[in-house]
Order: sequence, then structure tokens, then C-alpha cells
Amino acid sequence: MAIQHGNTLSLLNAGTAIEDLTDISISLTRGTIDVTNNDSAGWRQLLAAPNKGGTITATAYVDFSATEGFDEIITEFQNDTAVTWKIQTDVTTESISGSGLCTDVTYSGSTEEAVKYDFTIELTGAITFGAGL
Repeated sequence: MAIQHGNTLSLLNAGTAIEDLTDISISLTRGTIDVTNNDSAGWRQLLAAPNKGGTITATAYVDFSATEGFDEIITEFQNDTAVTWKIQTDVTTESISGSGLCTDVTYSGSTEEAVKYDFTIELTGAITFGAGL
């Protein structure tokens, strides 16, 4: 895979791209079980735990005329129901998707910048990796 520019990434909420994004990231985690014992010769030993998870964080400009933007993210935050989220590239078929809850929204601005919002999606259930990942 060739190196790609960050602006080729998009975040989809129930199949529709979130508009005016400036940053997107996903963090995937796996739990571990510590099985260190007297026979470990002083070294820590771990087993992979069955619990895995992920967190999507994103930043976007506030544009109330956007068809999929701040208002829709606030609605997802207030609904308390998981929806399908997907991070994909516009260049290839690579993607990461799963169901998740919007757990945090921050609205901010300063004198020298446009108003932005940050939000966090905590993934729940299975995470699917598209072609190439």
C-alpha cells in the first residue's frame, strides 16, 4: 500500500460521511491476563484476554448547514443507542467498522480560529477490518 494523505480518510455514521472533519483516529485495544508465577524467572508473562475494544476520536468544524455534522453527532450522543461507524480511505477499500456509542462531545473555539467540536465513539461488539487490513 502506498503512503496516503490524511485527507483521504473519512468517518461514516450509519453510512453517511461526517462533514468538515479535520482529524480522525482510532485506537484498538486488547486486554491481557497476567499469569506471572514462581517459574517465570522474574519475567512477566501475559495471555491475550478475550476482551478487545476500540475508540474513535475525531475533530470537525462546526457548520450548522452541514447535512451530517455537529447536530447529528449531538443527536447520537443524546440517543444513548449504538450506531454503525466506519473509518475508510477514499483511495482503497481498506476500512475499520463497528457499532459504537458517542460518549463525549466537546465544543470549542478561540479568537483566532473557527469553532470546532471533538467527539469520542466507544466501539462495542465485534470490529470488522475491510480488505487490506
